[in-house]
Amino acid sequence: MKKRTAERWFQEYFTKGNQDILDELTEEDFVFHSRNGGHSREKMKEFMEWYRSIFHDDEWVMDDLIEQGDKLVVRYTGWMTYKGGGLISLLKTSALWKRESKSFNSLVKKLRSYGAKTAMRQFYLN
Repeated sequence: MKKRTAERWFQEYFTKGNQDILDELTEEDFVFHSRNGGHSREKMKEFMEWYRSIFHDDEWVMDDLIEQGDKLVVRYTGWMTYKGGGLISLLKTSALWKRESKSFNSLVKKLRSYGAKTAMRQFYLN
């Protein structure tokens, strides 16, 4: 059952951008955690609106699933194509920019020259 829930999360929410699936897969008091703290299900839906505005052609692969008791951990890989928009300014203000500016500048050049999907794969592998 948990595996099917995880599959639907990646297929419906991430790949298709179906925000309504969150209402089905999560409880009303659902909290997701980011570097900015905990956020509600509604904030998660807002995130998906932003995400879909700058990425498309998503591919998500669940590499590993580990289930123990009532917990499920998923290791996953995602690829997407950058459409343009707020990503560069967002990354420039992130910790990545401060810690890895040389690598970040290389990534930005690759993003601009031949698309995010290839650049992200190369950035990940280098």
